Formats: sequence, structure tokens, C-alpha cells
Amino acid sequence: MASAGKYEIDMCKGPLLGKMLIFVFPLFCTYALQTLFNAADMVIIGRYGSSEALAAIGATLNPITLFLKLAIGLSTGTNVVMAYHLGARNDLKSRQCVHTAMAMALYGGLVLMIGAILTTRPILVMMNTPDDILKASCTYMWIYFLGMPALAVFNFGCAILRAKGDAKRPMYFLLWAGVINVLLNILFVVFCRMSVEGVALATTISNALAAILVLRVLLLSRDVCHLDLRRLRMNWDVSRAILIVGIPAAINSTFFNLANIVIQSAINTFGTFAIAGCAACVSIESIVTLSSMAFQQMVMPFTAQNFGAKLYPRVVRCCVLGIALSGGAGLLLGWILCGFGEQALGLFNSDPQVIRWGMCRMRMVLLPFFLGAIMDAICGCLRGIGHPIVPTVCTMIGACFLRIAWVFLVFPFWKDMNTLFLCYPVSWFLVSLFTGILLYVYLRKIFRDELQMSRLTMFP
Repeated sequence: MASAGKYEIDMCKGPLLGKMLIFVFPLFCTYALQTLFNAADMVIIGRYGSSEALAAIGATLNPITLFLKLAIGLSTGTNVVMAYHLGARNDLKSRQCVHTAMAMALYGGLVLMIGAILTTRPILVMMNTPDDILKASCTYMWIYFLGMPALAVFNFGCAILRAKGDAKRPMYFLLWAGVINVLLNILFVVFCRMSVEGVALATTISNALAAILVLRVLLLSRDVCHLDLRRLRMNWDVSRAILIVGIPAAINSTFFNLANIVIQSAINTFGTFAIAGCAACVSIESIVTLSSMAFQQMVMPFTAQNFGAKLYPRVVRCCVLGIALSGGAGLLLGWILCGFGEQALGLFNSDPQVIRWGMCRMRMVLLPFFLGAIMDAICGCLRGIGHPIVPTVCTMIGACFLRIAWVFLVFPFWKDMNTLFLCYPVSWFLVSLFTGILLYVYLRKIFRDELQMSRLTMFP
């Protein structure tokens, strides 16, 4: 316990700002490392492969993210429920949450793997993926999805660790796995002359390593987070609580990526250079996107633990600080990356047409990204206080359906990239407005009627 304690943060006591920054920094580093390692994959295949291979992987980014965020969304339920019971000092429920979550990760990962492999080709065909890269894109996705159970185990295990204030060890695990990923990419692509299959194989192996590392920590843990494989089963009450938070989060992520798939199908109509340029931009853009995810993942356990401990004024401070920090980071990173956009895109591919298309996306998405960061933080606050349905409904209507409608109703009349990508800042603003108003209403109820507030949530 002593060795584990040095990794953990007490979210219910002490100054919030410092603890939030200490907690979010390894979270951001985790996501940034993940993005940099993914970008390294693209750089290696772009430099030592071909533009077609780069485009083949780029065409898979949205469908892969679709299934990946299903797993991450479900793990969100584990994070919130575990944090709530830790804050409430309910050791029995905490132990049940650990074993239920890991059982769900294993079974759910297998289901996602089978579903993803079976739907790979139909999804790529539906997205108007060019014939010259379709086969390579399918190969990449099939190999990648073999590692889906390992990805699910890693994300659920990390959700448990972060719920008790440990964001450092998931970062270390990803660092080791990422280094192995890059080394295997160099081995397979540069020396073994493999193409997209080499990149996918390296990623699958490194994901399995990350899952093994997080499992080792849980198996050796001596506190309520100890994993006993003999007790690996799902408790109904805990499963229901996890799914009440996790399913809306997974649906939310899924619909966002369905909208992005529709947008990708519109990008595909501009040709291979546009696909490659936007794929390179998405890898760079992911640094800001995942920083926003880091703040969202930070604010959820902070609000959930303090809500479980009935420290309601502290819950409000968690929300205000989390939203402000997330929006500020999104503004700063978005403008910095856009300022060095051409140089960054040149790392992926030096073709002027690829860079031109990539810069078009950067200007329309990165500069106003602080709106998306604010939206993510507000949704995280709502989930942390036990209102998972609200952000799901708002984002489905205000962002997902709006973006799809934009592609079919607005884009056909002004067929250029700027018009297409304008749907992002418009949707971010609308969802931030709607969810912000609802969060304000719920926070006021904390002060007006604490008992009523506890009855409104999903926690048992």
C-alpha cells in the first residue's frame, strides 16, 4: 500500500488547483505520448512506405476511433462509479466494481473485436474509400482489431487506477508500450519491408503489453483495487451503475465518430492528396483533442469522489476549475500547433498538395478548438455528479446529428473544405451552451436541496 500511495492523490482534501494540475499532467502526457507514437507510425509509413499506404491508414482513423471510443466510453462508467464509492468509503462496492469492470472489459473486448472485424469492409466501402487503397485499409483494420480485448482491459484497468487518484502509472505503461511500438514499426516497415500490415502488427503487440502491465498492478495491489482472478465476475448492481454511465458515454463517442465518418466520406471525394493531408492533420490535431480528453477524465473522478463524500461546495469548485483549465489549454495548444502547421505537416509528407489540404483543416478546426475543450469538460462534470444521459442527448442532437445534416444539407451547396469543416466550431458552441445551462441548474440544486440532488443521481 505504501508503494502505491506515492502515485495517488487525495481528491477530497487540500487545494484543488494544484491537485488538478498534478493529476491532469500525467493524463495529458499519456494521451500526448499515445498521439506522438501514433504520429510516429504515420511518419514511418509515410517516409519509408508510400502516399497510398499513408492514405490507407488515414482512411481507417475514424472507423478505428469509433470502436476504440466504444471501449473508452464504457470504461468511463468504471471511472465514475469507482470514484464515487471510494469517496463514500464503501470498500465492498469498490471491490465489486474492480472485478465487475475487468470481467466486462474481457467479454466486451471480445464482442467488439468480432463486430469490428465483420464490419470493416462494409464501413470502408460506405465511406467511399478509393479502390486503390481499400485492400490495404482492410488489412490494417483487421490486424488492429485483433488487439481490441487488450485495449479494453488496458482502458478499464486505467480507469480503476485513475479513480483512486493514480494517473502516473498508466502514463508509464503507455510509455513502455509506445517505445516498443515505434521499435517494432522500424523493424517491420524499414527492415522487413512490410507495409500497413507491419504498422498494425506493431500496434497490436504494444497494446497487449500495456494490458499486461496494468493487470500486473491490479493483481499485486493490496488495497480495495486488488484483482483476484477467482472472483472475476459481474455484480448486477455494480454492472448496472457502470452501464448507466458508460453506455451513454459510449453512445456519445460512437455518434461523434459516426458523424466524423460521414465527414470523412465527404473528404474522400476530394481525392488521395486530401485524404493524406487531413490524415496527417488529424494526427497533429489529436494532441489538442486528447488534452481535452485529459481534462474531461480529470474532472470526472474529482467531482465523483467529492460528490460521494457529500462535499458539495467542493464539487462546484471542481466543475468551475475544470472547465476553465480545459478551455484555456485548448486555446493555447490550438493556436500554437496551427502556427507551426506547415512544418508539422511536412514531417508526414513533403508533397505541397498534402500540406495545403492539411492546413485547410487546421485553420477551421484547431483555432476554435477551445470551444470543444469547454464542451468536453462540462460533459465530464455532468457525468461526475451522476447525470450521464444529459450530455449524451445534447451532443447527439447538437453535434452528431447537426454535423451529419451539415454534410447532406449545407456542404452540397458550397463544396469546399472550409464549408465542410465549419460544422465543428458551430456544433461545439451549441453543445457547450446547452450543457452549460443544464450544469448550472444542477449545481444550484446542490445548494438549494442537497437531499434532492442525491436523489436525482444514478448512484445506488
